Amino acid sequence: MKISLRRPLLKHRATNERLHILALVSFFISLLVSLYFTIAYPHWHDDTSVFNVQIRTEQIEVSTTGGGSPIWYMSDADVRFPCPDESAQMCDTDGEGELFYRIPEFTGAVELRGKVKITMTRVGSSEFTVTISQMHDEENSGPDSGEQVVAELYDAEDEFLASATGYAIISFHDMGKRYDEGESIYLNISGVIDSVDTTDYPDSNTRPVLLEGDVSILEQAVPIPLIRENYIIGPFELGLGDSVRMINPYGKAEGFVRVDDEPGFRAVYRSEAEKALITRYRFDGYHLSAGIWNRLLHDELLSILWALTITIFSVVLTTIGMDSKKDTSA
Repeated sequence: MKISLRRPLLKHRATNERLHILALVSFFISLLVSLYFTIAYPHWHDDTSVFNVQIRTEQIEVSTTGGGSPIWYMSDADVRFPCPDESAQMCDTDGEGELFYRIPEFTGAVELRGKVKITMTRVGSSEFTVTISQMHDEENSGPDSGEQVVAELYDAEDEFLASATGYAIISFHDMGKRYDEGESIYLNISGVIDSVDTTDYPDSNTRPVLLEGDVSILEQAVPIPLIRENYIIGPFELGLGDSVRMINPYGKAEGFVRVDDEPGFRAVYRSEAEKALITRYRFDGYHLSAGIWNRLLHDELLSILWALTITIFSVVLTTIGMDSKKDTSA
């Protein structure tokens, strides 16, 4: 009796070739994953993220950094600031003895100077007010610091009008009428931006609050060709009375505000920071950050590499299982 060993040997050789090819492909993909992790590791451990904030609020505060301060163009605004001296003409009084200079129906440009604190307020559908004040920090405080020029005013012909020292208050009236006539107010903002904080605010019928909005995180993908450059985590919704503040901001936030006929005003800005703190009325709140886990979940190329690796290993295991069954049945 003769036994032919050729067919089993051929099957065994074919199986070995398939397994060898699959092993090489698996090794290549594993190498790609390892290389990718080596490149991506420093990127994933970046402590900062870009936060995109879109809110409708009744107040925000902006602390400028001094470089490249905004220039605002406006019409029919009411501007007042302290008089340069008591003998100056066209000075008025606030009823408490303080003299101030007032320019009604001002049309022109306001250029911010140095480091200043800006508070923008509009409760409900009332007038929109912008208060520019001297920021008292290590550079601008002390017995010899004196009063700081916070803004310079220019008329519609770009001619210099006056300098505001100490503070300046800009008011916009009749917002409903302005909107009906096709006018909205746009003011660009730049610096450290915080929404109104209501966590420990005194009870009042006229206190400003954040009305609504959301925060999203704009992340940059690992810089490898053929994948998208950015992805978004979120958005995370903000409710009535919430506040948002950046923790350990890097550089200055950039954005703008828009005032129309709806209550409060809209503010849109981007800020690079370590994390964002979301607080609620009389509640400590919570932090938002990208973190390694979110970056892993949203990384497009890594998802593709993981899918390929799992698929290849599944094929390898299936092939081995099928060959084992054939050998057993033979």
